[in-house]
Amino acid sequence: MKENKEKVLVFYVKGSGKKPYRVAFWKEENSRDIHSGCGCPAGKRMQYCKHRFQLIEGDLTNLDDSTENAKEKLEILYNWLEDSDIGDFFEEFIMAKTGEKIQNLANKVNFIYSKDILERVEYKHAVKKKLYTFDPIELSLKKFLKFLENGYLIIESKNHYNVFDVNDEFYYGSFKGDFDLSKNANRLKLNAYTCSEHLIEAFNYFNMINISEINQKMKEIMK
Repeated sequence: MKENKEKVLVFYVKGSGKKPYRVAFWKEENSRDIHSGCGCPAGKRMQYCKHRFQLIEGDLTNLDDSTENAKEKLEILYNWLEDSDIGDFFEEFIMAKTGEKIQNLANKVNFIYSKDILERVEYKHAVKKKLYTFDPIELSLKKFLKFLENGYLIIESKNHYNVFDVNDEFYYGSFKGDFDLSKNANRLKLNAYTCSEHLIEAFNYFNMINISEINQKMKEIMK
């Protein structure tokens, strides 16, 4: 009898330890069941682990550079999840978590500028529990409009139009000057804009549901 081949996806995620934790997801070739494990203390005890949870929700901020072909592996993982018994819920989960990221990122940037820290931008990452900094990068209007057209998240504060990738909170730069974003993009909340239909849909969905209940349901599934 021919045995089903097993496919394994390995990631390395930064945590509280000195070295990144090894996180693995695997499944048999003809099965819809997905298994996972993590080298962190909770993962070794077969308990819920935030490192696996972060990858599933699309939070890449703690993904270590030692992870090979991360983009391709994540795409495979999400295809597995969509094809699994929790496929319908997974789509809702990702939509809700994307909306949550928009909310959190907009709040962080709003806090930064309310403190008038414009020479060096600083914010405390809620998950990593440490201070992160990045130097503002000036964008020309032409480059800024290109980012806007391509569906990036724009967070405005004090005539600074800051460009971010929602998934990993990557900051691309800022355009400074008078510009009416409301005529060129959709407003998600007071200071956040985008041309991306996906981000608009995700943020609207996030505001319709209870994110705590969504998180708890996924945690139960992952046990």
